Amino acid sequence: MIYLIDYVLNVVILCTLISLGWRMDFRKGTIPKVSLVLLLIASVFLSNLYEEYYLLIFGVSLVFAVIICFQSNITYLIKLGLGLVIFTTMIDLMSSIIIEAIMVAAGMYDQYWKWGVELSYVISVTLYTLVYHMVICKNRIYMDQIKTKYKVAVLIQSVIFYIMISFLYESLYRNESLLYVDVYSILIISLIGVFYSTGMVLKLAIEHEKLDYANSKLKFDVECRAKQLKYLREKTEALRSFRHDLINHLVTVRDMLKRKDIGGAQKYTDEMLEFTMACKSGANTGNECIDAIVNYYSYIAEKYGTTISVTGKIERELRMEEMDTVIVFGNLLKNAVEATASMERAQIDISVRSTEDEFYLLITNPVKKEMCDNTECTSTKVAYFDHGLGLKNVQNAVNKYGGSFEYGYLKDRCEFEACVMLSV
Repeated sequence: MIYLIDYVLNVVILCTLISLGWRMDFRKGTIPKVSLVLLLIASVFLSNLYEEYYLLIFGVSLVFAVIICFQSNITYLIKLGLGLVIFTTMIDLMSSIIIEAIMVAAGMYDQYWKWGVELSYVISVTLYTLVYHMVICKNRIYMDQIKTKYKVAVLIQSVIFYIMISFLYESLYRNESLLYVDVYSILIISLIGVFYSTGMVLKLAIEHEKLDYANSKLKFDVECRAKQLKYLREKTEALRSFRHDLINHLVTVRDMLKRKDIGGAQKYTDEMLEFTMACKSGANTGNECIDAIVNYYSYIAEKYGTTISVTGKIERELRMEEMDTVIVFGNLLKNAVEATASMERAQIDISVRSTEDEFYLLITNPVKKEMCDNTECTSTKVAYFDHGLGLKNVQNAVNKYGGSFEYGYLKDRCEFEACVMLSV
């Protein structure tokens, strides 16, 4: 029975850590659930049959549980599951040693197997909860965003601390006078050391991630503005060329009118008008940052034969930081351009509006029928790990300002629509 409880608790802890910390989606359907139950039964049976290999069976079954429960690349899930199993096992063993030592010192060792194991889980879950609030809730940074070297450092730390505390306990256990006098202070200091060192490594990882994040967004912003400048220069040069030949164009039109070639003159002036409209300077929403992003993706969309139409005006200054503005508009427009890249003469519609207390953004783009038939938003990208990250980043940016972000397919029109509303 103890094996079953242990397995179930660890599966719940692992699934919670991965779901909240790595933002992974659970597999749907009855097959994963049935497979997980069969895996637990098989693991308990093998653990009772081969008790000397309990830890090995325990670890392997938990890795398989991760593969069964979550949707992702299997190789990645094996690495993630193995790393988390080692980390959580080290933390659980450390917690067990600390609880056991304290109960021995208090003369309560006979009570250890009754509720000592549960107390060790309380310590472990407390550590995970502190990490969750310190990393994710406070900084809005998820574990999948933290570089691998920092996660490996935390894993190595957990192994080192387990070895240290095991050695310390064995030493104390051989010296009964020391065990009863100093065990509380020594083990509590060790526990604080585990919490503190783990927190410091993660804090360093967070600061590094924030710096990389700021640099990447700054690079993206500079690239957007450079592309916009190139775009404007090309349009300005074309317009100058047109103006240079304007007299010749007018002479040609006058000559057509003299010859009463009304159709030819109309066609010629239509071509002139179409050319001048194509030479317009780009978006003019009233926000320079948004204009730069829209013009940048307009420049890219033109290469695919896609046009971007912008309607509306932003009359008031947004309280959204430029970096978050780049995240929202950049990701939504990038997705829209990629979705329409293989379509002929597609049009992306952007509608912006601001009132005294609200900012409204609506981006609509056509999608292929097979995409529209999906009940969920799927990515057209080949790389699996990029799937959904753009929309999640938009959601995180909007959440910072207490706004709302909704998106989905309009099946009757075969379109994808994304809507953002913020208080200004």
